Amino acid sequence: MALYHVEGIILRSRDLGEADRLLTVYSLEEGKLGAVARGARRPGSRLAASVQPFACARLLLWRGKHLDVVTQTQLRQSFPRLRSDLGGVAAASLLAELVDCFTQERDPAPSLFALLRGTLAALDESVGEPGRSLEGATYAFILGLLALAGFAPRLTRCVYCGEEPGPAGCYFDAPAGGVVCARCRADDRALRLSETSRRVLLHLAGSSPQAASRLALSPTTMHEVRAVMVSCLEARLEGRPRAWDFWYQQVGRR
Repeated sequence: MALYHVEGIILRSRDLGEADRLLTVYSLEEGKLGAVARGARRPGSRLAASVQPFACARLLLWRGKHLDVVTQTQLRQSFPRLRSDLGGVAAASLLAELVDCFTQERDPAPSLFALLRGTLAALDESVGEPGRSLEGATYAFILGLLALAGFAPRLTRCVYCGEEPGPAGCYFDAPAGGVVCARCRADDRALRLSETSRRVLLHLAGSSPQAASRLALSPTTMHEVRAVMVSCLEARLEGRPRAWDFWYQQVGRR
């Protein structure tokens, strides 16, 4: 029997058969993997708490022919405040979908695991706290994920001529890979970006999710930053993430 341990975060958990759960896990040691938790939906199952979406747990798995099987679990973090809030659930759902979309099976990336776990913790700490923003933590995660995937947007200089944007602002062209000055703008679909918003994006790109959750932004700046985030994702995923609309309804409109 080929048994192995991983530290994993549950990206998705779906009903399977009468009592099982089918899991998508992002783990520190193995990267993304699929597994089945047999009997997890039975009353009193010892696996139940550890295989809920967004839970972080130590998992003992048996390497199966088609799907690995979870045999034992030890819950590390459940993020209870996040689970009790629709905004927190929406933000965590977006994070989980993005990790699933940007990763391949069995391709571990410890930096991404740490980013995901840290962002879930920041979201959990931010729920219901004055001066804390689920949106800021989410944007820091998106920029961190894009950087780890090799798609970090260029924010300091025009992607075409290399000049620094002036105080009057610039444009953001996601397919081109970053900011574009007024002289080089060639696409009417490029987003207008104020100098304040550009600097906020630079700050978010270098911030931890915990620090980003404390960032207070004006509605105008938040609107511009949000537009840049979704345009970056659409450019790389060839469409808007399924969880984006739910996230916007619960978080972006707050």
